[in-house]
Amino acid sequence: GAPAPAAAESTAPATPALAARAVPASLTAVIGLAAVLGVALSGAPQLVLRFASGALL
Repeated sequence: GAPAPAAAESTAPATPALAARAVPASLTAVIGLAAVLGVALSGAPQLVLRFASGALL
C-alpha cells in the first residue's frame, strides 16, 4: 500500500502549481489593487504603519 500514496502525493502538487501559473498577472494585480483600495478606504493604513514602525524599530 505504500507505493500508491507515494504516487498520489507526487502527482497532487503539480495541479495547484499549474493552476497558479495559469492565473493571469492582470487578475492578480486587480485583486491586489482591490485589497489596497479596501484597506485605504477603511482607514487601516494608520494602524498598519504604526505596527510596521514599531516592528522595524
